[in-house]
Amino acid sequence: MKTKQLSISIILFAWLAYLFSYMGRANYGACIVEIVNTTGVSRATAGMVTSVFSLFNSFGQIGSGFLLKKVHPVKIIAAELFIVASINLLFPAGNSFVIMALLWGINGAMQSTLLCSATKIF
Repeated sequence: MKTKQLSISIILFAWLAYLFSYMGRANYGACIVEIVNTTGVSRATAGMVTSVFSLFNSFGQIGSGFLLKKVHPVKIIAAELFIVASINLLFPAGNSFVIMALLWGINGAMQSTLLCSATKIF
């Protein structure tokens, strides 16, 4: 019985971590039209922020494997969720697209740790 409860807890933890992480990833895309309309930048410039996310996310996955050899996956997931939440709170304060791209790139790198960490737990 205890093993079943532990299994359910782990699955619930992983699901919630992915849910919150995904919300931190999807919110820029949901706001991009309003960002373009409000700031007057081109869609290409606004889209660059999303490209930086993908680039950092890709390279971050490579680093995640090395990081997991030294740090427990639950600690990595906790740090990832905290940093992603912090970036999402700081993001509106970015007064240039360079700062937004940098913040969103860090967001991408941090989110790359989630899949590797969850896989190691299971």
